Amino acid sequence: MARPAQARPVAAVKGGYTPALAGKICDRIAEGDSLATIATLPGMPSRRTVRGWLEEHPEFDRQYEIARRQRTDNLVDEAISIADSVTGSDSNAEVAAARLAVDTRRWLASKLLPERYGDKIGVAVEGVPLIPEPPNHTKLAMILLNILHEAAEEPIAAATATPRLLPPSTTPQVRR
Repeated sequence: MARPAQARPVAAVKGGYTPALAGKICDRIAEGDSLATIATLPGMPSRRTVRGWLEEHPEFDRQYEIARRQRTDNLVDEAISIADSVTGSDSNAEVAAARLAVDTRRWLASKLLPERYGDKIGVAVEGVPLIPEPPNHTKLAMILLNILHEAAEEPIAAATATPRLLPPSTTPQVRR
């Protein structure tokens, strides 16, 4: 069922951007209101209008991002308060409800601000890089030429040498 159309004040009409209105929106976002909730308030623009302002006004985009970070910090503060509120409780239902509320806020914080509240997964690789460098054909050609040159200078030694594929104690001895 469609919502009845509501008349919007002049300030909320597309193009009605003012720094003061942008500041009010950011204050509400920082305090935990969603953009959907803000859009239903009198004198506030629609979500689509606000999103357009983010593209058109770089300063508002920066303020909005700061407000979103502050909202995420508030979610974490709320999670701590909720967890503290059931300390010493004997009611399994209260503890379960608190755990759900804390987990929801923690999950949301990890998605909204992963660099601060996301899971830290450290991967350290030492030695050979995972993505090898492309071969240097000139260097490979020079190595091959050196091998061929050395083999041409000492053909008898190269032909009679025993390859060292086994440890020295188990390498068969060549008798001459």
